[in-house]
Amino acid sequence: MCIEQFSKDIFKSLRFLVIYGALLFMVIVNFTVLPVTKTQSPTTSTAQLPYCFENGTTSLVNEGDWFPLPGLTEKDYRERAELDRFIRRANEWAPVLHRPDLRCGKNVPIPGYRLFSQCNAEGQSPCCNLNTGLCGKGAENCDCENCTDFRKMISAELAQWQPRKCRLRRFHWKDSCSLISRQNISLVFLGDSLIRHLHTATLLHLTNDHETGAIPQNASDKERQRCSGVLQIVQKECSLEVAAQNVDELQSDTVCTGFTPNKFIVDLVQDYHSVLLQKVRDKINSVLNQENTWLILGVGLHYQLEMDSLKREYLDKVFEILSHSANGWPKVLWIELHAFSGYIRQVAGPTMKKIEDFNELVEEYLEKRGAKVIKTFAMTKNVKSYDGRHHGLGLNLFKVDLIMNYLDQFYRKNRKKS
Repeated sequence: MCIEQFSKDIFKSLRFLVIYGALLFMVIVNFTVLPVTKTQSPTTSTAQLPYCFENGTTSLVNEGDWFPLPGLTEKDYRERAELDRFIRRANEWAPVLHRPDLRCGKNVPIPGYRLFSQCNAEGQSPCCNLNTGLCGKGAENCDCENCTDFRKMISAELAQWQPRKCRLRRFHWKDSCSLISRQNISLVFLGDSLIRHLHTATLLHLTNDHETGAIPQNASDKERQRCSGVLQIVQKECSLEVAAQNVDELQSDTVCTGFTPNKFIVDLVQDYHSVLLQKVRDKINSVLNQENTWLILGVGLHYQLEMDSLKREYLDKVFEILSHSANGWPKVLWIELHAFSGYIRQVAGPTMKKIEDFNELVEEYLEKRGAKVIKTFAMTKNVKSYDGRHHGLGLNLFKVDLIMNYLDQFYRKNRKKS
């Protein structure tokens, strides 16, 4: 009996190695290159369009297209694909996300992992049809309600978003630092892992150091080496436990070097609960009445996308505190929950509708209270996520750009009034 069981175990192990080996072979033979949806650079001029967020408008920026960055080569796409595999290895995930038997979806995980199977965007069957659970091609597999065409997935690091109805400024770190310094702006990030990543990206932007810009000065050499580059965001332990929570943790004068004041406030309070934490209350109270302080908020997943719960346990309490402000500060800038993509941890389709409905309810609530929303849902529908839920450096830096565009227009508008 023991010999029989041992033989079964050996067979299972060999079977796994064969399947996994086939997957690795497919990576080498079918090197995945993910194109952006628009293959040409934008040809229409935006010079006559209003600036996005002009006069407080926040909806125009969400209507547009992704275009490839100018001058991209096949080498750029290969290096991006290799970096994607590196990120998955850093999180101890499968290096390749499609199966050799062309099965796909939530009922057929990647062998050895609790990850849903996708389809090879560069293969002969790039689309997953959830009705059949198989990868295929043609309209019946790529365009149906329960179908996903993986050729449409976009790497934000290799693309740029161009709105159709407004102009976006591309903020160099010096532009952002000039704005923050000139207006004496303080940024306080309150929220879950999506906001945590956005805070880290803000530090990387303002330090002009994407390699170690968010690593605290007291971090060990091992932490500094293990968490450098994109891992400051995409590797969970690095993002959660190592990346700086505020400017004071960084080496002095690394944020907005050369600008005054030499002390900037870019704080983070992490919140992964389904009630308003006391530390969040304390932080909001500590900046009450402080002019030019902005609360960058974003929660929802830990409230299961239930608006009633979010309103009762979080939003009502936040705005009750803010109601005691004598001058209308701090102001709230809500970061809309972005779209989910792919099948890595959940089938995105059903979740997408729930996210869209949730976002609409949150925006309706916030509008009544004079808070603004940075809308990101529509523009992220086909943007590739490294885990199906979170995004890497490219999209988070773009969100930083959106925040800077909004702040720039806010202060321009107020200068005109005065």
